[in-house]
Amino acid sequence: MKEIERLLLKGGELSSIINSIEFVEGKLDLRGLDLKTKTICKLKVCDADFSFSMFNDCWVEKSLFERCYFEKVDFSSFSDHGNIFKECVFNNCKFNGAVVGYDGTKFLECEFIQCNFTKAIFIRPEFVDVFFKNSRIKSLDFNASSFEECDFEGQLNDIWFRGGFPLKSDNKEFGTPKKNEMKNVSFVNAELHDLTFSDHCNLLNVEINTSGKYYKFDRWSERLLLMKESISN
Repeated sequence: MKEIERLLLKGGELSSIINSIEFVEGKLDLRGLDLKTKTICKLKVCDADFSFSMFNDCWVEKSLFERCYFEKVDFSSFSDHGNIFKECVFNNCKFNGAVVGYDGTKFLECEFIQCNFTKAIFIRPEFVDVFFKNSRIKSLDFNASSFEECDFEGQLNDIWFRGGFPLKSDNKEFGTPKKNEMKNVSFVNAELHDLTFSDHCNLLNVEINTSGKYYKFDRWSERLLLMKESISN
């Protein structure tokens, strides 16, 4: 196990040493790794199972994780910098206090199932075709995160979606984010409480539950102006 951890910290493509790693259900058996407080850079891992591992206080930068499985992994205070997660599943993982999306990390075709994002900080991650299912998403500011073809299921409470950074100085500090167009984002199976949308966040293609509990309005500025005129008269 220590040898595997050493190779991970070295970076590079992990497939070069797969002969020394066992497989479990078709994936490299990387379960139970202790990577807390470590720095990982330019690592490439495909088809691996990281379940029950510890990434807390870990810095991961410019790495690729493809078709990887993370179950009950501790990402608390995790620092994520310019990585790509493709076709990965995060099941019952802890992201408490994690910082997600420095340098525009991409999450492509991923699933977050029953994950805990308490006190997580989002910079400018890009989520494309991502499924959030029954995760603890409460009292979060997604900041300059962008969402495309994403699906939310379960409760969302006190969440802030933005079209980009709220301050121009943020672009200088963190880089220019991908514009959040919320393209084909679905809240059909979500319970929404106290959501905020701002900074030119486009809701044109957002789907909501049609049960009559939620409503979506267009031309909001025009409607407010008409309401103001109606009250004045």
